[in-house]
Amino acid sequence: VEQFIQENRLDETAARSFKIEAPQVQRTVLDRGSMHDCINPSAAVVGRMRDAKLSLAANAAAHTSASGTALAERVDIFIKENGLDDNAARCLRTELPVVQADVLERGSLADCVNASAAVMGRVRDAKGRRD
Repeated sequence: VEQFIQENRLDETAARSFKIEAPQVQRTVLDRGSMHDCINPSAAVVGRMRDAKLSLAANAAAHTSASGTALAERVDIFIKENGLDDNAARCLRTELPVVQADVLERGSLADCVNASAAVMGRVRDAKGRRD
């Protein structure tokens, strides 16, 4: 990961985001190869991470939880019940299932002043625990 960051001249923000992604996302990005021909490799790696998470999430959505309710459906319910804004909802929907499950397991955000900011913090925390 460090070598990829250096070889592709990623900016600090993209490098930090890439470092905290789940290993499956990192592997998918790395498997797509070098970004030497990209005008903005930092933007390209962010796009690759998004694509990888969407692909992995789509694959996982086919599986259901023990209760029979698909994780994607549980995420949608959580978003509605907690009144998340579009950005927080999109962020949660595109995360890996293990991150989504971690966020949901922490419970309701009803007592939060800003539920959307709280869910973004939960996502960051969940990803940090995976390192």
